[in-house]
Amino acid sequence: MAVYPFMTINDDIEVVHTELRADILSEMARVLGTTIDYLLNGEKKENETINQVVQIMEELSPELQKVALAQVRVLLGLYQQNNKQMF
Repeated sequence: MAVYPFMTINDDIEVVHTELRADILSEMARVLGTTIDYLLNGEKKENETINQVVQIMEELSPELQKVALAQVRVLLGLYQQNNKQMF
């Protein structure tokens, strides 16, 4: 099991080193809707798929953008329903 070092500074300006297990970081990232990398480094990686979706949406007319957005919301709803059934 991977363990990641984590540093905090308490009220006395004392550096406190702790360790977080990978499974805990993974769950934290899932609950917060982010990645472990973002939790550890504060950097958001570029998501090429999202960039491609944005490019496609920009090429559509406003009416088709609304239709595409509605379809994505339906997919999100189906995804969320499937995930609830798994737990």
